[in-house]
Formats: sequence, structure tokens, C-alpha cells
Amino acid sequence: MSLPVELRLHISEYVLTRDEPLVWYWSTYTRKRKIGTFVGLDQLTALVRVSQQLHSEIAMLAFKVNTSLFDWDQFGPEYRAGIKMKKERAQRIFKIREVSAAHRCFLQRFTGASLKVLRSIRFDVRLPFGAKERLQHLEILACSAAQTPNAHVAIQYVDWFVKKTDEVYDGETNFGMEMNLEIGYRIARTIASFGLDVPGRNWHVLPGSSSDYTAIKDHLEGEYLEDALRWHKLGI
Repeated sequence: MSLPVELRLHISEYVLTRDEPLVWYWSTYTRKRKIGTFVGLDQLTALVRVSQQLHSEIAMLAFKVNTSLFDWDQFGPEYRAGIKMKKERAQRIFKIREVSAAHRCFLQRFTGASLKVLRSIRFDVRLPFGAKERLQHLEILACSAAQTPNAHVAIQYVDWFVKKTDEVYDGETNFGMEMNLEIGYRIARTIASFGLDVPGRNWHVLPGSSSDYTAIKDHLEGEYLEDALRWHKLGI
């Protein structure tokens, strides 16, 4: 502990930084008791428990240097066993609300000042194709993003991606490319037309991580290529 504070923090950032996001899951999920955390967080933050001094210095550092990911499909077996079996359960709006609720639960561990350490949050979701339903989903997620104004919030639309096929005829890839563009323009229109594109908004909708950049560059040109690459890099 004889090292300067700045050097200790630099070393701690290096140790705590992961290549992959921290994935939220529910360790306990019952009607009376709900406890959530991130996969592998205890092992990652073992350094924090070395001493009280280190704890006070870097307790929240893991959330500053990593992306916190909320994905309904990865909430875990305790959550699956604890949710009520309703018809609504299979609907996308239910999953969006549950992702938002998990995010709120996560934020309860922060005070107003410590919220500023959060830099990167990701929601992996499936958005509906209809404009009205898509707007409703985005409004919920935008409200969640507003709770962490210092963080960049990536809304990753996991069903929105393009992959090149191995077919001799590229018709399937071309069709996928057309759908990729159509989805992007629909999302952009929803954000622009319904007042969601407010100054300084900290969230953006991005395509799923499975997209093939080579296929996009091979099949698109001009403004379509520019739009598609911008969506994949910066979001909408």
C-alpha cells in the first residue's frame, strides 16, 4: 500500500478491465426477495477486498472500466423459476420492462454522486417491427438511459444483423441487406418523428454484433453504405 494513489488506481483499472461486458443475472428471484449481480463479479473484484483502503478507492471501478450488460435471455435459472407464468411473459414488451427493472435494481447500489462512474451500459433487446410498438419499447429504454446521464447506453437490437451466405447466387444476402436497411430507416424515423432525438441523448440503437462488415461493404454503395456503416459503428 506504499504506492501512490494514482498508480494504485491505474493498476486496479488494468486488473478490473474485461474484454467482454459484465452480464447481469438474478441470483435470487422470488416474490419477496430479488437479488441481482453480474456473472464473475466476485472473482473480478477480489482485489477490492484486500484492504479497507483499497475498497474505498476502487469499489465502483469495475463499473467504470467495463460495460454493464442487461439481456433478458441471460437472467439465469433462478429468474426463470421465479417469474410468473403469464401469457404476457412471451411478449417482447414484457422482456423490455424486465430489462428496465433489472437496470433499476442495479442502480440502487449507487448514490447520486457515484452514478457518475458509470460509462457504458448495454441493453440487448428485440424490437418489434410495428412503429407503435417500437416507439413504446424505445420510450421505456430511453427512460432507463436517462437515469445514467454520464453513461453511453447502447441498445443493441440483436435480431438486426446481416451475414453473407455461401450461396452461388447472392439473392439471400441481398434480401438480408435490404431488410437491414429497412429496419435501420424505420428505427431512425421512429426516433426522429416522435421526439426521442432530444439534444444530448446518451443512448443509441445499434445492430446486433453478428453482422458481417465485409458483406455490407460488398453489397452496398453510396449513401446506403455510409448509413449502414454508421449504424454499426455509432448507432442511430
